[in-house]
Amino acid sequence: MNEALGHLYHEHHPKHVPIRRLSNDRVIRELEWVRREFPFVGKILFTDDDFTARPLEELRDLCDKYRTAIGLPFDCYVSAPTVSGEKIDALIHAGMRTVSLGVQSGSDRTNFEVYNRRISRRRNNTAIATISKRLRLLDPKIPFKVHYIVKNPWESRKDVARTARMICGLPRRAYVILFSLNYFPGTRIFDRALTEGVVENVDDDVEDYDGWTGKHLTLDRKTGRPSPPALLPLLAVQHIRFLPIGLRGIVLLLLSNPIGFRLLGTWRFSGKIRRIVEFLSRSYAAFRALFRRRGDSAYSERHLS
Repeated sequence: MNEALGHLYHEHHPKHVPIRRLSNDRVIRELEWVRREFPFVGKILFTDDDFTARPLEELRDLCDKYRTAIGLPFDCYVSAPTVSGEKIDALIHAGMRTVSLGVQSGSDRTNFEVYNRRISRRRNNTAIATISKRLRLLDPKIPFKVHYIVKNPWESRKDVARTARMICGLPRRAYVILFSLNYFPGTRIFDRALTEGVVENVDDDVEDYDGWTGKHLTLDRKTGRPSPPALLPLLAVQHIRFLPIGLRGIVLLLLSNPIGFRLLGTWRFSGKIRRIVEFLSRSYAAFRALFRRRGDSAYSERHLS
């Protein structure tokens, strides 16, 4: 929707990205007012699309003032081009308790051509590695959320498979969230969807994005059938990414080839496939737990002897 906002403020130059941000002192004054007028507030959410877009010294100054004057835990969103280890360190020191990164797709073609997001998969992976490393070293309890968009009618089977593979390569501690593609009026994606019949009118624009774990995510909005572009990433999030590397690759290969991908979209096979993959992941988790307990027991026996 930033595209629509850019047109609203007459920012048409393709290389000019308008960023509006309040001064650090203004931010602190507003938060001090919140603490004074609403003393029950125990956490702050900064909803900037890219909280780390601020220059490093400006961000450090804001973090120092926030820690001194406000002192509440907070959550924020970041993006790959502006992430650095120094910025993550400053945020953790100031009280950050959740950090979210929007990747949207593991396919460069989808991000570049459909979403008009010139952020490559390699750059996203670099940011993920940077954030994960800093959190692991400084505060491993902080949740790290990674966002993806599914049910994109202009993604090919290969695009979806790239997203699933990227999800399976994420650090295990990453918490992955999937959203259905929403169509906001005023954007090129909405105009394209309206022209091609993906949505029928302005009232049919935005799906229930809060229902990402239910039928809104797993069923195609037009046909009502299971949606392979949503089911494959969902299986990767819930089960495939926790399998051993070899088995993980085999399952992804089976489900992302033309036959497996088509079977995911049928009522007859989609449920069976999901149960099989879930059985594999649960069995492997039980095996790991049993092996870990046996290892702990053997260590205890050696220690006592």
